[in-house]
Amino acid sequence: MCKWGTDIEMPDMLAHQGKRVYRTVAYIDACLAPIVKALNDCGAPTVACCCGHGRGLGNIMLDDGREIFIAPDYDTARATNAAFERAAAERAAAAVAALYDSRWAEV
Repeated sequence: MCKWGTDIEMPDMLAHQGKRVYRTVAYIDACLAPIVKALNDCGAPTVACCCGHGRGLGNIMLDDGREIFIAPDYDTARATNAAFERAAAERAAAAVAALYDSRWAEV
């Protein structure tokens, strides 16, 4: 992760799937530039990114709406993944409980 203000200039995608991009140059965090370039070069256009600057997870937003999170190390990545899994399990349990409660209300 780099410090805030270490941006570099990178040519922006001029068009993708008929969408127009308003600029021809983007300024992105230097530490993400190789990853962003590789994604764009292989047909996965990016629209924004931030490395987190040591204060949180980094991310790269793709043109199709997906988002890639970037952890500073293996342990942080595993802990983040576990947190996402817990949140998904809690949402699923709440949905099942709501469905169960609504069916009992009909009886």
